[in-house]
Formats: sequence, C-alpha cells, structure tokens
Amino acid sequence: GYEWWSLAPGERSFTATEYGDVERALDVLNAHRDVDAVWGHSQGAILVGFAAALDETAWLADKKLILNGASWPKPYEAALLRGVDAKDSLHVFGAADDI
Repeated sequence: GYEWWSLAPGERSFTATEYGDVERALDVLNAHRDVDAVWGHSQGAILVGFAAALDETAWLADKKLILNGASWPKPYEAALLRGVDAKDSLHVFGAADDI
C-alpha cells in the first residue's frame, strides 16, 4: 500500500519523533487546494489532522475535513496543542479504538 511518510523500524505514527519524507505528502496536499472537502483514512487522516495545524497548509482549516482511523501524530504534537481553527470537521472513532 501507499505510505504518506516513512517510519523507522518498530515505530508507530503515535510514537515516532519524525516522519521521513513527509514534505512530499504536504506538497501533494498543497497541489490540491481547489477542493471543498478532504477525507483522510489512517495515515491520510493523521496527515490531514496535523497539516491543518501547520502554517504552510493552514488553508485546510477552511475546508470540510473528514478524519477516519487516525492516531496522534507525535512529531506534530506541539502544532496541534496550539490549536486548529477548523470550520467543519468530522472525526470517526470506533468502539474498540484504544489509541
């Protein structure tokens, strides 16, 4: 399958200190600004979630965001804790989610 970024062996998105090659993923997002909504699943949901908190992709806060199957993006924790001014977002959680 496709990966938006690479992780060191044994790392998970919620434990990693950095996401390798994540700039490429942010470039893909920035190339598609002319949308009404962005739906991310798994790594895509993590990407959309933290990207909305970054200056270079702050335009996401004006879009409808759907985040499905995301986990906490540890390398971008500080940006998320500063806050995201998202207008419309839907977060999908499962009863068995433990992250």
